[in-house]
Amino acid sequence: MKKALLLFLVSMLSVSAFALTSITTRNIKGGPFCSGQSFFVQFTISGGPASVGNVFNAEMSDADGLFTAPVVIGSVTSTTAAPISCTIPLGTASSSKYRIRVVSTLPAVIGSAARNRVSVDPPLQNVYLSDTTSTTMKLNWNSLGSNFNYKVRYRPVGQTGWGQGPYTQVGTATSYVFTGLIPSTAYEFQVSASCFDYSAGWVSAFGTTYAAIRFGNLAGDAFQIMPSGNGKQFRLVFPVIGCNSADLKVYSAIGNQVKGNRFNVQSGLNEAQLSMSDMASGIYIVQLNVDGRRFTRKITIQD
Repeated sequence: MKKALLLFLVSMLSVSAFALTSITTRNIKGGPFCSGQSFFVQFTISGGPASVGNVFNAEMSDADGLFTAPVVIGSVTSTTAAPISCTIPLGTASSSKYRIRVVSTLPAVIGSAARNRVSVDPPLQNVYLSDTTSTTMKLNWNSLGSNFNYKVRYRPVGQTGWGQGPYTQVGTATSYVFTGLIPSTAYEFQVSASCFDYSAGWVSAFGTTYAAIRFGNLAGDAFQIMPSGNGKQFRLVFPVIGCNSADLKVYSAIGNQVKGNRFNVQSGLNEAQLSMSDMASGIYIVQLNVDGRRFTRKITIQD
């Protein structure tokens, strides 16, 4: 009887000595994620395997990163570490502070949370306009991740309906050029992101197209440079007769070339943008070579 009891105690000590004692959740790969999206959670264990029938649960915190009432987003029945297939629940609130951890049932062990936080259904940021002409405008935005698609729309300020139908799908692109706009007209442009069940609200940017300039209105050698936006952005307007490319060079006041660009043009009136935002204040010479002609203008940059 004593021998049997001794063997039982030894076996129990052996089991506890090699039982699961801790769980470490690895950093979550991918993201930002959206509601309904699936991904895998990886983790490691120490101390030994879990007991037969154990379930590893992946838990997600609340939007503030707290595990007061964690939500189980995936499970796997195993005695050793194994990838857990997880899905962000539909309707999850937008936040960049979510945390994820793995816990076990046999024995009951709460694992450490992954070091990185998880962003779910993030809002669009850095929405802005660029490359404005008299009939076109480019809408830009930051990418939210490879899983997100975008749609855009526009309308003149004060109009209730939207141009090009309700909206235009642009896939995973992070910019879109609106064409066929009316010169000297104020517009509202909008972009929205979607992914699985998630659809972000529309984000607006406002801009006004330039006034139209006609061939007959160009005096002298038919090349104009006009300020555009702040004191370091310029709009170039020039006619093209028979070539398909132009060379633009910018020189400092002492004759050093500081910028150079070759770009495509087409017959008729052309517009181009010149950014001097990376240049110091001072006087610069702008030289345009097109149609076998060389045009030169002087501009002044002020901080």
